[in-house]
Parts: sequence; C-alpha cells; structure tokens
Amino acid sequence: MKKIIIVPPNGKFKSQDFFIHRLSEYLYINNYEAKLVKIKEDFDEEICLSIPIISLDNVEHLLFYLTTSNFDLIIHRCWMHSYSFAALLSQHCSNVVFYIKDWFAEISREQYKLIYHTDSDYDGIKTLFESNKKILTHYTMEYIIAIWSKKYCIDINNFTFFPEYTIKSKHHIRINTSYDSKNVKLLLLGSLFPTCNPTEICNQRQVLNDIKLITSQKIQFDRMVLEKTYDNVMNSPLYIDYKYEHLFNSYFNIIQGSAFNSKDTEYYHFGVYQLLDVSNYDSKDANSTLHAVVSKFANYLEAGLPILVNENFKYISAIVKKYDIGIVISNNEAKDLKCVLNIEEGRYQTLISNVYIFRDMYSYNFETLKSILS
Repeated sequence: MKKIIIVPPNGKFKSQDFFIHRLSEYLYINNYEAKLVKIKEDFDEEICLSIPIISLDNVEHLLFYLTTSNFDLIIHRCWMHSYSFAALLSQHCSNVVFYIKDWFAEISREQYKLIYHTDSDYDGIKTLFESNKKILTHYTMEYIIAIWSKKYCIDINNFTFFPEYTIKSKHHIRINTSYDSKNVKLLLLGSLFPTCNPTEICNQRQVLNDIKLITSQKIQFDRMVLEKTYDNVMNSPLYIDYKYEHLFNSYFNIIQGSAFNSKDTEYYHFGVYQLLDVSNYDSKDANSTLHAVVSKFANYLEAGLPILVNENFKYISAIVKKYDIGIVISNNEAKDLKCVLNIEEGRYQTLISNVYIFRDMYSYNFETLKSILS
C-alpha cells in the first residue's frame, strides 16, 4: 500500500478544508500509510483528523522532510494566496500531485492586487502550471481548455477535472423528510464575501440580490456559515448589508453551522447551489464560478438534501437532471420559485431517495481516486 503525505495550503491546515478531512478519512479506512505534514503556527487550530499529523518549524524544515523522507506520493491542496508555496513544492519535489481550488484567470494582475493586496499568486500559478506536474482541479475541462490553455503555456494532459466528492461515513439519513410546498426552507452553505468589491470584477452583490429575489417571494432562504465566518459577518462593517437582511428580513437568517454536522441541515428541504438567478451575473469571475464544482455540492449530498440549481451551472445541472436529485431552474423560474417548488410530498421523497443512491457513487472510492492514487 502506498505511503502518502498530505500538505495543506501554505503548509497551514484550516478546519474548513473539507477535502483534507474527507481524503484523510478515506486513506485511514482503507489502510494507507498517510500523514498530514504542516508548519507549526503560534495559534494552531485544534485538528481532528483520522491520520497522524507532523508539525514542523518552518518552510525550510518542511521541504527538507519532504525531500528526504521515504514515501510514494505528496498530495498538496492549494488555493488562492497559497500558489507561491505550491510553486516552491513543484520546484523541489518530484512525486507531488496538486489539487487547485480557486483561480480567477479572467481578472488582471492589477485588478487582483487591488482586491487582495498582493499579486504573488500570478507568478506562483504560472510556475505551477508550467511545471509539468499532475494538477487536479474542481474546474471542468471545458473551462481549462477555453481559458487556462489560452492564457498559460500548459499541457492539457497534466490537468484532471476532480470535483470534491462525499465521504460515506458522513452520509446522513434524514429524520425529517416531510414536505409542504407552502413552507419550503432553502439553505445555502458557504462563506460570505463583502459586496463592496467592484461588480465588474467579482460581483458578490449578485449573491445579495439573489437573497432579496427569493425572500421577496415569501420563501425562507437561510445562509449557513462556519463559526469564524459567522463572527466576522456579525462584527465587521463590511457585511452590514447581509446583517441588515438578517435583522429585518423575516425570510432570511445567517445561521452558524458546524462542519460535517447534518443536524444543522435536518429541517431544510433543498440545498441551493451558488446562485438561482444569474441573468445579471456578468463580472469577470462569473465564468470560473459557473464552471467550478465546489464543496457545497458534496455537503448537500452528505446531508441528504436535494439540489436546487440554475441551468447555467452546466455540470451540476446535468447531474441533477440525469440522476433526478433535485430541480434545475431557469433565470425566469427563479422569479416564480413558488411555482417550481409546488411539488407533491411523494415526488420530494423520490428526490431524497435518489440523493441517497447517487451519493454512494459520488464518493471517495477506488474509481474516483484513480487520478490521484494510481
């Protein structure tokens, strides 16, 4: 059995990294000799993983460990603001697979620096893409070919579409499966971002508009975030527009949830995938968002929630249609959502049953992990 090392973004583990949680559990259950190797921090988060954790003093010690230890494979998770570190690993380690989360290639370097106060990712991602290493990403191959291959000097064969899958141990069997079309509760999981950024670059205001559109139809639509995000939203003036809706919109709440706790989602009926109305979603990050398969899809499946998705999210909407695990809507239907949600309880029970069947296939298993472990 292969010996595997997992390295988190920038060598620093974050509790919201669901990929590492799920992958480490799969490796443990299937008797792989796996470790998480990370850099010590002054205030380390409490880490609860299924595999051993090795904490090293700094980047130099981590690189020394990776280049001198006896193992078969490094799996490095990386996301925005960590691509310089990923580039460093690509230059020093030969047996490494990279799993990229987000990269907005349509945003210029100058625009990126304005929003994020750094542009080092631009050099890092270029080095990584041209390293000839195996790169997994939750962006579809259609997007990689259309955007990344034109902007960077890359070999398409080094890239593999790899969405975030479920882990079977987290497959929740719901207690509450009743359905009343007059009292439907929708849930959107994931972080909130300030709406003050230029809408031409990253239109987070579209998210707020979606909330207003859905709740104006007297449909309960809640946003669930993890504890750190919740505290930030409630205490930062950057989120006052969301907080205003939370306080004064009776059909909207910001809920503090916890990772992998399906009790938090038990009394919702549908998980909303990203945006329900994308008719005005034309900012520079829109194309990448529409072609990314993010972790909330797996989270909803684990919770046993049918999916509500706009047809413009083509990969997810195709899956939802094919396996009958939710409802696919158009922009116009988002404006009359009560009509869309007016289904019989028996129909809703069928959707839940189909979710249970589909998620067993859409989980970490020998087939889905071939691109990493083979």
